[in-house]
This record gives sequence, structure tokens and C-alpha cells, in this order.
Amino acid sequence: SVVDMWEEIFTLVEEPRTKTVSVDDFGLKIDFAWGGLHATQQGFIERENVKLLDVSSMYPNLILIINGLQEKSSFYNKMLDYRFHLRDLGYMAEQEPYKLALNSVYGQTRYIYSKIYCPKLTMSICIIGQTVLYQLVKRLHEIGAEIIQANTDGVTYKYDRKDKLDLYIKEQWEKEFNLHLDLEYYDKWVQKDVNNYVAIRDNGKVITKGGDTNLYHSQAFYSNNNHRIVDIALTDMLLYNTPIEHTIIKNLDDPAKFAMTLNKGGTFDYVGDDNGNKYLNVNRAFACKGTGNFQLFKYRNDGSRTIFPNLPRNIFIYNGELGELHDFRDRVDLQYYYDLAHHKLESWRNG
Repeated sequence: SVVDMWEEIFTLVEEPRTKTVSVDDFGLKIDFAWGGLHATQQGFIERENVKLLDVSSMYPNLILIINGLQEKSSFYNKMLDYRFHLRDLGYMAEQEPYKLALNSVYGQTRYIYSKIYCPKLTMSICIIGQTVLYQLVKRLHEIGAEIIQANTDGVTYKYDRKDKLDLYIKEQWEKEFNLHLDLEYYDKWVQKDVNNYVAIRDNGKVITKGGDTNLYHSQAFYSNNNHRIVDIALTDMLLYNTPIEHTIIKNLDDPAKFAMTLNKGGTFDYVGDDNGNKYLNVNRAFACKGTGNFQLFKYRNDGSRTIFPNLPRNIFIYNGELGELHDFRDRVDLQYYYDLAHHKLESWRNG
């Protein structure tokens, strides 16, 4: 049971034995885990007029509530207050380093080589976090709210009644647990599972979460950016019902969105093809029209090799300036990108 998992704190040496306990409650599958509480309805969800209650800086506040840093709590509290001061002034970039430093303290309590390593403190914070979030889910459910998901420090729900009982629940919860809930409104929320969703804020901003859509807004720096066009097409279909093919065709003037990054990695010696030609350690590939079967491989010096995973059967390599890739429309295999986006769409809708 969940209580049995929590009671391991009394006999803990380093890591707890039980990692997760799952229960079915409120029409949700709820996971109590040492990474926090996670709960969601099962299957594809599409809702309009959704609310999100998010605990403001939950773990840093819980550390202070239980005086987890003892004589250092005062300094930690000042740092937290200053971070919120910057945020309230609209200095979002300036407050980020403080947010990172504050949140990393919790992580350091579970890191065995840290000077503040204290697994019992880690577990205490997590147990309280799970408890207070569960209480929020329970109270919203009891007034008839549809709980869409809960994830570590926030609850997403739908409540259309005009009595505003959900806001009363919010206020009472804040007073009881001495924590603050930020309230956000969403015009639309589309969810595959607790870690994969897309949404439109009431101000029109698009929010994406998960590996299928995380490249929607921009390329990621210092990591692979594989066929970003698929993330864009999938998200626009889910949120705006824009046909996948329309999005693909509309973006043909931007080849970067169709590129796949092929990175040799540190365990191989070079990149080459079947004809003995060597390539760069990092290459830009595109799905190509035609009946050929051109592939790149990662080679070791002894001649052994492995193929780059998840590539189409036929690719072309272009590592030059993309503005000079004048025959892109003639060479690119649009069907490959359409099929990949459609396959992901079906996995969202049908599991």
C-alpha cells in the first residue's frame, strides 16, 4: 500500500525499496512515486475550457515549511522571495537562475555525494508533496470537477459550473497547507497521457509537452532536431484540425524543419556508406524520393558497423547552407513525413 511505501522512511539506509504504488481512485490511475504523484484518465482526452492549478515552487516551499535546511533556511527563504520578486516584475530571464538553484537543492538531498545528502529529507518532502496534491485532487473531484491529470505539483481539471466552488477549494487548500496555487486557463487541452499533451492558453499561447511535440516552437540547441515538421504538423492537427499535408506543404520553403541529425557519437570511429565513402561526424539527412536504398552507417575501425536508427530507406545528405538547397522540393519525399505524422496522430488517438 501507499502507507507501507511511505513507512520505509523509518528503516531507510539509502534508497527506498518500493519505487511506485498505483491505485485507482476518482476515475484515475494514480501513481505514488518518489518522483511525485502522477494521475491521469486513461486514453485520449480532448477538452475545452480547462483549468490548471499549479503549486508555486512546491519543493522549495516544502523544504522551508519543514525547516529542512535548518540554520540555512533563512538564506534559502530570501533567495526564494527574491526569485518571486523578479518574476512579479516580469524579469523572467533574470529569475531563471534562482529557480534553478532553488530547485536543485531538493535534487542534491538525494545525491549521495552531495554535502546536503539526506534521503530521509528527500522522502519527507516527497511524501508531503504527494499528500497535499492528492488532497487537492480529492477535493476538486468531490465538487464534481473532471480531473484530467495531476503531475507532481499541478492538477488539470474541467469545472464549468458558475458557483466557483473550485476557487473556494483553491483558497481553503492554500490556507490549510500554507502553499500558493497559480491558476491558468486553457481554451483547449489535448492529451495522450500524463507526459504527452498539447494545449492553447487563454492568451493564445501554445503549450507542448512530450517527445512527439517538443520541437513545435523552435529547434532545440545542442541536441538532435529530427524532422521537426512532424512535431508541427501533429500539434496543428491536434489543436486546430489543420490537415497534416497542408502543414507539410506550407513549410517546404524551410528545409531545416525536415532535416534529421545523424550524430556519430563517441563509441564509433567514423561515418560512411556502402561504397567506402566517409562523411562528417554529424550529418544532415532528408527523406528522399526514388527507389534506391541509400543509407549511412556508424563504423568501428575493425570494420563492424551499425545503421543509424529510425531512418527512411532512402535518404540524401546535405551539409551545406540550406538557403542554397534549391532542388529540395524535387528531392524530398513528402510521403515519408506525412506517414510519420499520421502514425503519431493515430498513436495519440488510439493508444
